[in-house]
Amino acid sequence: METEGDDFLIQGIAANPESCLLAFKRADRLELSSANEEGDESTVRRGAAVREPYDKVIDALYDLISKSKSREAQDIARIEANFAADGNTPPNGITRDDDNDGADADEEGSKERQKAAQIEPIKNMHAVQISLLSKTLSHVWIALIRAMRRIQGKGKVNDTIAGLRGTFADARKRGRITSDVYVACALIEFHCYEVETGKKIFERGLKLFPEDEAFALEYIKHLVANNDHTNARVVFETAVTKLAQKPETVSKAKPLYAFFHDFEARYGELTQIAKLEKRMRDLYPEDPALTLFSRRFQEQGFDPTVIRPIISPATQTRPKTTPSIETEAPPQSPPNHLNTNIDSPKRPLPFDDSDTEGRPQKLARTVRDVSPLKGAAGRRLDQQKRSRQPADMPQFNQHQMQGPPPPPPLPRDVTFLLSIIPKAETYHATKFDAASMVSLIRETIIPTSLAQAPLQPAARGPPPFQQGPPFQQMPPGQPILPMPHGQYNGQFNGKFNGPYPYNR
Repeated sequence: METEGDDFLIQGIAANPESCLLAFKRADRLELSSANEEGDESTVRRGAAVREPYDKVIDALYDLISKSKSREAQDIARIEANFAADGNTPPNGITRDDDNDGADADEEGSKERQKAAQIEPIKNMHAVQISLLSKTLSHVWIALIRAMRRIQGKGKVNDTIAGLRGTFADARKRGRITSDVYVACALIEFHCYEVETGKKIFERGLKLFPEDEAFALEYIKHLVANNDHTNARVVFETAVTKLAQKPETVSKAKPLYAFFHDFEARYGELTQIAKLEKRMRDLYPEDPALTLFSRRFQEQGFDPTVIRPIISPATQTRPKTTPSIETEAPPQSPPNHLNTNIDSPKRPLPFDDSDTEGRPQKLARTVRDVSPLKGAAGRRLDQQKRSRQPADMPQFNQHQMQGPPPPPPLPRDVTFLLSIIPKAETYHATKFDAASMVSLIRETIIPTSLAQAPLQPAARGPPPFQQGPPFQQMPPGQPILPMPHGQYNGQFNGKFNGPYPYNR
């Protein structure tokens, strides 16, 4: 369906004459369909056929530029007419006296400033639109020049076979082109035809666009690529000197300095690099000087001046926050008769009794705070402590205690295990995962002989006491009966008259 496709493109161009995409596609179709034709007549005919869609989009873009300029003039004229009408009509019909000339002058100056403030945004808006249209128009001319070069070669100015040079001349005559057209034509001449002609086009463009930093940068890159370092330095100095003369164009020279600084850092002398960096610091004091130094050594986005080699893995690769077994909440697990509550390894501070009000409070000592003695010596020491308690000490049972019962302490062997784990800061130390350690301690079944810690009475009052599911509460005053090995009946009346009747 080639015929239908061509008709569709023709209709699209007629409906959208400013569309570059449709024009380029139509021109490519015409160039490919006539590629086998030979002879001067066919060359002229092919050139005219291919140029037709390009000419249509070029004419449409020139027409848009003219319309934008016309709208700008109309908007400015409307603003000026409004201010002129306001100036010719005095307020309330009062005539002005000669004595008010100074006030009238101030009023006129204020109106001029207001008018300029309204005209400036209009000019800026249309300038942006025209700049975009000029950029688009220039790239359409570049596409046409390349197509004519493929079909008609180098060509001549004012000749039926226009080719590259005749089309470039047409673009310059019609105007509104940017420096991109000069760069493209200079590179085509340099790579396809005459080197000197390409240099002349670059030199001509440098005179026509003295404040265009993009053109100067392309010219410098071209000279550097062709090993013409002397002329590259000359063009660089010419361009940056011109741009540095005006404060509003100083920032445009920064890309040129950046490129030439990179070039000098690779292939120049250190004295030249230092001089160039001093000039850059003077022109752009807001840029950090250390960045210029590190930029010398960067290659393809890699900066060796900011790399931190791993010298001490234990210290440098350590995470900033280390989880703690005392702060991380372990997952919940079903209780068992050996350890009914191990949600927290710390015991909370017991609630204050009413009889201790007004007195300094003492922290309750837990099993972990004391290293109990083993054997008969521990039993004798415990008996001595209990014998010194006052006889009139009130008796408490579990139902008389205020608040929820505190959790039991950690078993002795668990505390010992935690104490021998090496610190994370230790060099070449084995790293333990805190969550896994908590899970291990929670799920490990500790034998009764290890899980039962020796009861230590508090400084005042009976020791805190936890009644679990496997124990049974007995009436106060009932003596403690010996139980089988490793068991305890859970009864406590506040007094001990001998060694513990159970195995710790």
